[in-house]
Amino acid sequence: MRSPRSAGAAFLLVLSLACACAVALALPTASLAAGRITGGAKAPDAQYQSHLRSLVALVSLDEPSQYDGQFCAGTLIDELHVLTAGHCLVDDGDLRTRISPTSFAVLAGTPNLSKTSLRRSELVPVQSMFINPNFNVRTMRWDVAVLRLTRPITNVPVAPLLSPEEAAALGLGTSTFNGLVAGWGDTDPDFDDCCFPFTLQSVAVPLHPDSECTGNLAAAPYLSFSGEFQLCAGRLGRGTTFGADACQGDSGGPLYVDAAGGPRLAGVTSFGVGCGQRFYGVYARATTIMPWLASIPGATPGDAREAINGPGDLAAPAAVASRPVSFDKVELTITPATTGAAASGYTMWARVGAPAVAEDIFLGKTTSLTARVTVPPINVAHPYDVLVRPVGDSGEGPTARVKALPVLDQVKPTVPGGLRVANKRATWRASIDRQSLIHQYQVQVFVGGSWRAPKVVKARTFAIGSASKVRVRSMDWADNVSAWSAPVSA
Repeated sequence: MRSPRSAGAAFLLVLSLACACAVALALPTASLAAGRITGGAKAPDAQYQSHLRSLVALVSLDEPSQYDGQFCAGTLIDELHVLTAGHCLVDDGDLRTRISPTSFAVLAGTPNLSKTSLRRSELVPVQSMFINPNFNVRTMRWDVAVLRLTRPITNVPVAPLLSPEEAAALGLGTSTFNGLVAGWGDTDPDFDDCCFPFTLQSVAVPLHPDSECTGNLAAAPYLSFSGEFQLCAGRLGRGTTFGADACQGDSGGPLYVDAAGGPRLAGVTSFGVGCGQRFYGVYARATTIMPWLASIPGATPGDAREAINGPGDLAAPAAVASRPVSFDKVELTITPATTGAAASGYTMWARVGAPAVAEDIFLGKTTSLTARVTVPPINVAHPYDVLVRPVGDSGEGPTARVKALPVLDQVKPTVPGGLRVANKRATWRASIDRQSLIHQYQVQVFVGGSWRAPKVVKARTFAIGSASKVRVRSMDWADNVSAWSAPVSA
């Protein structure tokens, strides 16, 4: 999953520092960085054992190895919960597309990524994701999320968060002192997708007063710094020499500081502009997010609540049923949960794609117990999952899932018109399909006395090479195929 590391696992890919997770964000294409280790070195064994064992890798399940699949980092804050960056889990700037929990897993207890295999037995699946409801991809405030795992991780310690009292004693926000960042991100931001190590890297970085952060980042494009929600750290480079910073692929990972009680998690790697160059890296401030973390049952050590419900003690709806309405619409009936906090509404999502590449696409929000939703342009000839999540002040709760199948579209699209050939290239006009819409076209060429196997194209143009004739037909999202157009000679 190389691109998430170089652009942010979902959308900050276009930002150069913050996004270790890949988000095709609808922001200007600036060189914002997505979390990375620059100016560091292989984490020493003693340092790994004392400070970094709670650091985990987020690994895509659609890649051949752990090394290829790593796109973000995180920190184990409870045996069942990992703290990471919110932007690691979203695929667009409006937060309307998210990666599915089925598409990635967590690797814990090792500083090394396998280059040869996913080693699935070493990966812990993700059960649920909770993104902070205040996360804003334009300001990057509240850039945090919690992963709930399917089974506890017991072979590594959890990371204590820096308390407000410890932060005050250190002078966080008013003084300069050293912290530690680590990850498997880019070590040389001058070259895209170049220098990702398979062994964990770390580097000491100075944390700066809020006033210095504000001044340094005032000239950074598109994003600003807020001392209420963020802190900044890093050593700036000189000339062609990089300073010390995180880089693409390190997003979601920890910023540690040493307090009187030992190592403490002070921040979550969020964003920056470049890696160890003109601007400091920015981190979500741990002391600010502590009340939200405490709202998630079982997410913090000592919380005796069972880790079933979501933020604000929201439980999944007791039942959801669907009824087909048309070729692209279904009606949902929701039965509220009988335990946990009362929901103020529900969000609805379509889960599309095979599990290892699945995405959740936002369909709408309702305060009613019945809702009619329009599905996205997927192949609606096959069942898909509709997800319903309760909503409260602290965010979304766990998911209820229902299989949905709209009324099948059995009407064929129109035959493509206007087929013509010029300069060995065929072009044609768009077909019409008033139900599930046109999905693609199939082009067939006549060579050596026979029609060759059809080629699938999205655009309405095709290079026919040495063919003597060509014809085309259309296919809609329900797999209905039009008749072939009349052949046209080259």
